[in-house]
Amino acid sequence: MTHVVITGASKGIGKALALEFLRKGATLTISGRNQERLDNAVSVLKEESGSNSCQGIVCDVSSQEALDNLWKNSARILPINI
Repeated sequence: MTHVVITGASKGIGKALALEFLRKGATLTISGRNQERLDNAVSVLKEESGSNSCQGIVCDVSSQEALDNLWKNSARILPINI
């Protein structure tokens, strides 16, 4: 099983990529800076893809600590492939 992490996936191109990966059967971790927008994106992605294999983690990619947290918590589900 493929586990994909996409930053900036609560809207725009990142969200579109996330949807396509979910439709292809990947397990997905998405991130964004805003918790409300991220939660909404996870709900929409699950509904539109028909998959529950998506989680969201708040992350500001300008912070090394936040990136480390994103990576650590994502890897707890499955090893990260992409």
